[in-house]
Amino acid sequence: MIKIGYICDRLQNQLINMPSKARDLVCPAKIEILDTQGKLHNDCLYICSESISKKLGELEIEDNTIIMFTDGKRPKAPANTVSIYFSCPLSVLFNTISLLANEALRERKIENESLYGYFTKCWEDIMSKQISGNNAIKEALRHAPYPVYDFIRPGIICFDENKDVDYRGIIEELRDIFKETNITVYGSNIVVLLSHQERQFSYQLPEKELNELLKKYNANFILGNASRDYNTLYFVYQLLIRALWLATKVSYAKGKRIFTYEQYSVYLVMDLCAQKFKETYSNDDIIYLAHPATIHLLRYDKAHKTNLHDVLYYYLLNNKNVGKTAASLYMHRNTVLNKLDKILELVKLDLNDNLLCQRLIISGQIIRYYETVMGLDIKL
Repeated sequence: MIKIGYICDRLQNQLINMPSKARDLVCPAKIEILDTQGKLHNDCLYICSESISKKLGELEIEDNTIIMFTDGKRPKAPANTVSIYFSCPLSVLFNTISLLANEALRERKIENESLYGYFTKCWEDIMSKQISGNNAIKEALRHAPYPVYDFIRPGIICFDENKDVDYRGIIEELRDIFKETNITVYGSNIVVLLSHQERQFSYQLPEKELNELLKKYNANFILGNASRDYNTLYFVYQLLIRALWLATKVSYAKGKRIFTYEQYSVYLVMDLCAQKFKETYSNDDIIYLAHPATIHLLRYDKAHKTNLHDVLYYYLLNNKNVGKTAASLYMHRNTVLNKLDKILELVKLDLNDNLLCQRLIISGQIIRYYETVMGLDIKL
């Protein structure tokens, strides 16, 4: 992997300014010239000319997005970005970074193949679609170091910080946790390909050992569903990466590092819905998709400094079990009962209606997505 500091050293004569924290950051795999993008993502490096820099204030930009400016100009960049300034023209900067990235990619591929063997190349071929089709992929995986059975279930490990990672050490530890399992590095992530002889709708992870490893390396893990359609691996990998990112945003459990696709797939649905909503209506206020009763409770909570909305959400999420709801919210069960009485007084809904309860749970999740992922405040 190539560090930002290495790029800047190669262009030392043209480097004007680089924040010290940028030196040890790893260059994202994607490199784009900033042009007509509406949103900038921190898994991509952007190269920006002076003429385009004027529109930066209008864009939605993820924290720690790396932007390199050219032509010796120093426009003011958003505070949440990592901004680096060069005197060389845009074409020189782009070509130099592309050349260095390709060199690093070739070196990394050689290293991976020597470390992790045939499965590394096989996975890269699947992700680049050089191998496609259920039968072709199944035949390729048949030669992997460990047996791949009919049903496959990928797990992905992603790292919190864009820094150097001891992949060799991590994989050695993972081999002790996931016995006789094909594991490799892909990009900046680690892929664990579990497989089963029969369909399994749930899988018991070794959570204690895995959680200790994830905490040690500041990483998160997401487990996918089992499927015998090998041709979906490319698509499933993309979904898992996004679902894991969403899970780290919306999870209520502090310090949680192990997630499953099923736990957070509804937020992926909301994510796709939000994109389509904005595309169709030129509006990102998806809060209109929530049940009005949830908004009414939020207004009441804000006015009276209560948490009735949270009580209702956890009550429904815990299948209307008062004891579990009280435990989830660290409340006495009598407090929960009193709050439920107040909720029913305010919204007058029949909570024996299962479809309504489903709608209210999804509404609570829409609100969570709206506030934590989109970073918007509900207009109450």
